[in-house]
Amino acid sequence: MEGARFSATRPVGVGEQVTVNFQLPTTSIECKGRVCWCKKASRNQHAFGVRFVDLREGERDCLGRHLMQMAPC
Repeated sequence: MEGARFSATRPVGVGEQVTVNFQLPTTSIECKGRVCWCKKASRNQHAFGVRFVDLREGERDCLGRHLMQMAPC
């Protein structure tokens, strides 16, 4: 709930600010994040971790409910 892992075709720098947009079934959530780590995942892909910096409580709750519905039993 504090962040997420992403991948991209270009490297990103630690400390870089990014915008994250979640398209959920009933709503969309946009927040800012800061890159915490980055590593080359394959020849064309870079994996990186983002810590959310302005996700509001209601948005966090909505995202949490969505993730709980997706969790395997």
